[in-house]
Amino acid sequence: MSHWKIWDESGEDVVKECGGLSRYAATGSCNIFVFVITWVFLETSDVNSDSNQLGTGDATAFTYVVFIVVGTGVFFTVVFHLGVKEPSRDCSVEFATQSSKRSAANWRAWFREPLFYKVGVLYMCVRVIINVTQCYIPMYTLETLDLSKRTIAIMPLVVYLSGLVSTLFTKPLNKCLGRKTVFLGGLFMILGTSIWLWLIPPHSKQMYFASVALGYGGSTLLVTVLTMLADLIGNSVETGAFVYGAMSFLDKMSNGVIIQIIQLLYPKNTDKGSSAGGLYYREVMVFASGVAAVIALLALATPEKKNLDKANQETHGATSNTWLQSGSWSLVCSSKGPFFASYESPAQLVLRREATEDASESLAFYGSMEL
Repeated sequence: MSHWKIWDESGEDVVKECGGLSRYAATGSCNIFVFVITWVFLETSDVNSDSNQLGTGDATAFTYVVFIVVGTGVFFTVVFHLGVKEPSRDCSVEFATQSSKRSAANWRAWFREPLFYKVGVLYMCVRVIINVTQCYIPMYTLETLDLSKRTIAIMPLVVYLSGLVSTLFTKPLNKCLGRKTVFLGGLFMILGTSIWLWLIPPHSKQMYFASVALGYGGSTLLVTVLTMLADLIGNSVETGAFVYGAMSFLDKMSNGVIIQIIQLLYPKNTDKGSSAGGLYYREVMVFASGVAAVIALLALATPEKKNLDKANQETHGATSNTWLQSGSWSLVCSSKGPFFASYESPAQLVLRREATEDASESLAFYGSMEL
């Protein structure tokens, strides 16, 4: 969530547009790293003559994986906090206006925004498609398709590799076809993959190709919906953190509830050789992603209407006018610090106008700042 807020505060359309794409590409790369080392450790572990089954001896391999993943995460977290510097502000005095304070405090206005709920449903459905399939694809490959145990790393690896490749095409497709068209294409790909997962027979290598389609469709949906989310916030950067927090909360709650329901509905008292578990995981993979895609399709078909644009324009206009009508003397920011101007030469007047324009833009961009 903090990374999304940083992108919006950059104020650059290119950064906002590429932010979701680059974030998903980085996330996919990290997951690829995790599944590669998991695959390596499972291949080198000599614990069972039956390669299709996980045993207690595999605990050592997973222990090493956990240590490597956590250690790598801690290292790059330290690198981020120590190596990424926030840009310093040249202004010796920071400005605040009553209008910008009202804008920052008016997060409740999002609940009266119809597009807020539409994007929320789309984001929730995309996360359900990605998270539920990634959570249950190992059980689907082991119990439903009866593939070898190393596929619990290979199949997610294929999903993320195809997803990483899809990020190369998502941006140009969004520019050429539009966000809704690309999102619609991703939904149809997920729906087709859901049907395919139902038809794959045991021991079939079709799962590799289905994983490619699953990764490509899921990645396309996620990158596009993150771009829609940035479009929704637009110039309302003061309340952008609330929007991202609300979406993240909805994502976590919905996925947690759905996975809990799936676990509660798992067939009880199944024999070791019973196929009930395999059939159940087939239904989970098919219906969880399929139903979420249908709900997203219905939400996408609803009309779009954003009510906050006009309010934001009025707010930023009031902010600019408040600054430009600030009295007979002006306290402005310059490289030499604050100065007072009662009488100004032509050169000083030009300098003050440039500084005033910069300060006005800063007020509209940074929002509420205490004097």
